[in-house]
Amino acid sequence: MPNVFSPNGDQINDTFCAYSPCIADAQLWVYDRWENLVFQSNPTETQPCWDGSSRGRAMDTGMYYYRLRGVDVLGKAVDLQGSLSLLR
Repeated sequence: MPNVFSPNGDQINDTFCAYSPCIADAQLWVYDRWENLVFQSNPTETQPCWDGSSRGRAMDTGMYYYRLRGVDVLGKAVDLQGSLSLLR
């Protein structure tokens, strides 16, 4: 998983995406430093991505936390957590 992204419109690292050919049925949640949910992916998305906004508002530069749940190619549950930096 990447740990930095910069949603500034330059088409380079503008989204935080959870993608891997080894993980299927992935769902992504992103939280701010106060543990408020700022993003939740749609379970039907094949590649969940966060664009750095919440409820139509661009989020501030800072540290955020993610949780990714899915199933690997062998059918085993995957539950990943970590932090990421949003840079503007």
